[in-house]
Amino acid sequence: DKEPCRADSCNSRSHATCIDAPGDEYCHCHTGYYRRTQDVCEDANECTLFANLKGRLRICNENSICTNTPGSFTCTCKSEYSGNGTHCVPLIATFDCPAAK
Repeated sequence: DKEPCRADSCNSRSHATCIDAPGDEYCHCHTGYYRRTQDVCEDANECTLFANLKGRLRICNENSICTNTPGSFTCTCKSEYSGNGTHCVPLIATFDCPAAK
């Protein structure tokens, strides 16, 4: 019989969970991470992974800035746009209208 996962099976900083499989154990990377070595998972930079897909699978709006975060990412509209980062619309300039005579 195989021993269950040991406490140190997956490096505590590896962002992985040890999975007991028949006859083996392996480290399953958490969402937003990819396997770098057998027992270490590394942050996936979603911003660069999806940057060159030319709109086919863009994760942020073309008028937003993608920021990689540990295990995830954020999209923020550029200063001249408004929205949630995945949908950005141009800000509309407002001004005071002269009083009607």
